[in-house]
Amino acid sequence: MMTKVLTILRAAVLAGAMMMVGACGSGSGSGENTPAMQSTSIDALGTLNAPVTLSAATGSINFTDDASFANNVIIQGFGADDKITVTGANSAQYDAAISSTSAGDVIIAYNSGTALNRIVLQGVIPAGFTGLVFDVASFNALAVGDIEFK
Repeated sequence: MMTKVLTILRAAVLAGAMMMVGACGSGSGSGENTPAMQSTSIDALGTLNAPVTLSAATGSINFTDDASFANNVIIQGFGADDKITVTGANSAQYDAAISSTSAGDVIIAYNSGTALNRIVLQGVIPAGFTGLVFDVASFNALAVGDIEFK
């Protein structure tokens, strides 16, 4: 009896594995195997004098930022498949907090009144760019991920 139960269980496991393999798709590039976006909170990372460096170079990352928590981060490799989602503030409040540097970085330095949020996005401005990044709209016009507000 035990052998029969094990045989049935083994068959069920194999059938489930086959169904899972079939559900994965063919990898034809149709987007069916697109990995999910990872979510990474930047709340309370870094101190006023010591930023934490994060990498967005691999995968799609949603950096979440609650404006009521202080942070000081440098994000390297921020690309078109990444984004920043802000809660506790709106785009009008962030407009005055965004600036760009001649080195191609964008700096977001928002003070909520109780917490300073400082995010440096290294190298997101392409070489030869002649404009300025000075607010949410001009940042979102770049060929990298957007800043969104919830």
